[in-house]
Amino acid sequence: MFRPGHLHRSHIADGQRPAFSLNLDYELGKDEQQRSGISFLLHGTVAEQTINEAFFLPRDSAFNFAHEVNVLLKKHGMHTHGGPIMLFHDEYDQMFEHIRALLQAESGEAVDLREFE
Repeated sequence: MFRPGHLHRSHIADGQRPAFSLNLDYELGKDEQQRSGISFLLHGTVAEQTINEAFFLPRDSAFNFAHEVNVLLKKHGMHTHGGPIMLFHDEYDQMFEHIRALLQAESGEAVDLREFE
């Protein structure tokens, strides 16, 4: 379920994926260097293990949020083939567009590749 600033994913264990109930909250923010970007909070449970991870992505890399979520989930022992963020692609697209609007980013806008190093 998506609403601006929030994405919820849940799944019942099925032998391929463990049970999970995850929330990804996000808002426009700034980091310690005053770079604008998106502040994220991933919280919930995976296989009854509690997850509560905050992270910040600067403007140039904020659209790579699904990758960052997968890195955090792997850290907590969840294999993320396909990733839970991508389960319902239409909601992922809505979140992507909302982040684009928050950052006032335009399609095709140049990015600073140093952010990805």
